[in-house]
Amino acid sequence: MIDKAKGVINEQTRHKKNIESNISYRENLDEVEVLKAEVATLKDEYDSIEGADEAREIYTANEAKQTKLSQTLSKIEGKFEMVTAEIKVSERSERALMKTSILAMNQHPRNEMPTDIMATSTTKLTHSILLTRFVRFALASLKMRTISLRSRSG
Repeated sequence: MIDKAKGVINEQTRHKKNIESNISYRENLDEVEVLKAEVATLKDEYDSIEGADEAREIYTANEAKQTKLSQTLSKIEGKFEMVTAEIKVSERSERALMKTSILAMNQHPRNEMPTDIMATSTTKLTHSILLTRFVRFALASLKMRTISLRSRSG
């Protein structure tokens, strides 16, 4: 008899939980229906706004422009980094060239240098001077190109 009473109580407890779940489900279902109605109303209001289609078209066009500009900016930044690297290489080359020129000029001590100026070989010195001028000109051109690229990207 006690076992039968416990079984009935357990059955009633399960039945009560089932009813509570159904009530909760119905309340949530009603809330979902209310929210769906609100969403439908907001969609209707959104569609009725004047110029909404035009605004969407403008937004889409601007988004496409932004994508193109971002790609162009990436290309320019890549070129800028390349030019910057070339400038660094040129500066290192110029420093190395200057060291070589100085070493070439200091190769002979003054007391061992020929006294006849015409007997001195100026070929090495002339080539060094020409090369130095060329490197400086190239470096200046690269710096101007870098400034130009910076002003375009900014």
